[in-house]
Formats: sequence, C-alpha cells, structure tokens
Amino acid sequence: MVAGIIYGYSSRQRLATHFEITSYELQIQRFMENASVPSLDNLRKNELNATILENCHRQKFSEIQREAQHLKPDEIQHMNALKNDYSRKPFLTKNVFKRKKVVFFAGLEATGHHLLLNAFERSCATMKTNSSNNWVSASEILTYYVQGPPRFNFEFLSESSAHSSLFINEMKLLEHGNATLTILNSIPPCNVTLVQTLSYPNGVIKRYKRHPDLRYLAELFEKNNMDFRVVLMTRKTEPILISTCIKRKFGDISVQSEVLTYQANMLLSQLQNLDSRFITGCFQIDSKNISDQLSFIDEKMFNRKRLFSDIIMPTFNLRADSCVDLRDIQSTYLEEFYRINYVLRNLCLFINKNK
Repeated sequence: MVAGIIYGYSSRQRLATHFEITSYELQIQRFMENASVPSLDNLRKNELNATILENCHRQKFSEIQREAQHLKPDEIQHMNALKNDYSRKPFLTKNVFKRKKVVFFAGLEATGHHLLLNAFERSCATMKTNSSNNWVSASEILTYYVQGPPRFNFEFLSESSAHSSLFINEMKLLEHGNATLTILNSIPPCNVTLVQTLSYPNGVIKRYKRHPDLRYLAELFEKNNMDFRVVLMTRKTEPILISTCIKRKFGDISVQSEVLTYQANMLLSQLQNLDSRFITGCFQIDSKNISDQLSFIDEKMFNRKRLFSDIIMPTFNLRADSCVDLRDIQSTYLEEFYRINYVLRNLCLFINKNK
C-alpha cells in the first residue's frame, strides 16, 4: 500500500489577494484536496481521451532491470523526513530583480529537459553556420553549464558551505560577462557536453533520493544578490511513464510511479514556501499552446516575446498521447502518481493564468 504518500501540506495560510499571490502554498493545498476526490478511472479520463484508453497495448518489461523493487521502509522514512524538512523552511521573499538572470528548469523526468537540450544543440549548430537576423535571439542566450564533475553537483551544495562558496563565486564571475541569462540545467554552451539534466529524480542510481534542492538555490542566489528564476515543466502522467519505463528502461511502471510520486512531492514542498515572483512561468510539453506558453515566459523574463519560443519550437514535435495497461501494474501506485501529477499540472495552469 502507498497510502499517505502524497504530501500532507500544513494548515498554515498566508494572506493572498486577487492582486498579489505571495506564494503557491494555498493553491497547492487546494489542488491536493481536489485530487483526493476523483477515482483513477476519472483521473485517466481527465487526461486521455476514450480512444487512447480503449487501445492501450500491453507493454513488456522483461528487459527492465533497474529499480525492480519498491521502496523499503527505511527509504520511505528518509523521503518523508526530507519532505517535512522542506515544508518547515521559512517563507523566502524575493528582493533581487536584475536584467541578468539565472534560471532553473524544474520538472519531473520526461517533462522537457531533453527538448531543451535538442533545441539548444540545434541553435548552436545554426549559429556556427548562419549569422542571419533569424538567430540573433539565440546568440543572446549565452548558456553556461555547472552540473557534475568537474563542476558542481546541486544535490550536495546545501551539505557543504565550501562547495557552495566555490559555486557562487563562479556564478558571480559569469554575471560580469555578456550573458543575459545563465541556465543551470540541461543546456550546455555550444562547446560543452551534457552531463545531467537535473530533473526530479536526477540520475539512475538511488533514484528515489536524488533530486535538486530548488529552495536552497533560491536562497543562495538571493543572499548573493543575483536574480534567480524558476520555470516549471509538466506533462501528462502516462506519457511520462511510457517515456521513462518503456523507452529509457528506468524501471517497471509500478516502481517508477512510486519514485515519481515522492519526487513530485519533493518539488512541490520546495516550491510552496518560495515567493511566487521566483516562478517566471510554466510550460507543458504536451500542450498545443506550448508556443504561447514559451512566449509568455519570454515576456516575463525579458519584457518581450519570441526568444525561447524561437529556439525551442523548430525542434518541438507534439506526440500522440500514450497509456499503460493496468493489467501490468499495481494500479494503486499509478493512482498516487496521477494525483500528485494532477497537482503539478493544475499548478502550472494557475501560474500562467495569474502571472
């Protein structure tokens, strides 16, 4: 059983008016309550049309070796303690606003990190061969990658003050350069190879406990007078599982549903006590309106449109929805993941509507 997996948000409430939303804690709480009502069948019908659900094909997992077992009691205890620790963090107010910005793309696996990578790889190749005005916008985003050896691992920044000092000092050097935007994950500069995408979870070993610390990054940059922003990424539930389990073989669907449920809770618990002004916007990789969502982020970040969208849309391909056969899994785990991903997807819509 996985009862109680979904994070129990505190009853603390902050004043929020129609004119100013200081944090997303109240909205997350409301979406949590809404998600607890529908059945799995209704949750599925809300995301996937009847034709898709009627034509689910059995998926074979014989080749999958990783994450063959569900979380052990001590692992669950560790994750719950970590969620509680994030939730007890004090509210972090955003006071730093500058032309130059540092952005972090926050999302579960299969929500868009590789879309970003492919888009920027294409723009790098284009900039080398084409200097036309069509790609001026691409050259304005001078990306820089700071994850993994010999750079910095975000998972351990909060555990080492010396490590954090080295990291922030290098980020300050970048701020004095020509970069309008420094991107922390997924997108390397044109002469650097990608190491990791910094998704939730991050990596293939002990996946249940590996994820970035978004809250710590926000606090670190705010403390050092740097303008830190977050872009949230979401996607429908079963396409995430098809991508991570069938295509990339990260684990069977029941286990992956459990791992992603915990990771989604980590992301939400890190977001809930952040000033909403840290969150620039959100895009849904499976949305037909993704171009508008990206243009909206551009406008909020740079006060004009057609920057991210010019780079990303040429490589974007809206794929058909996919679903899993419930006969192959313990549906309780899928139901829990559906509920928490419902919260993330509705939070995404709320962010874009109220920015």
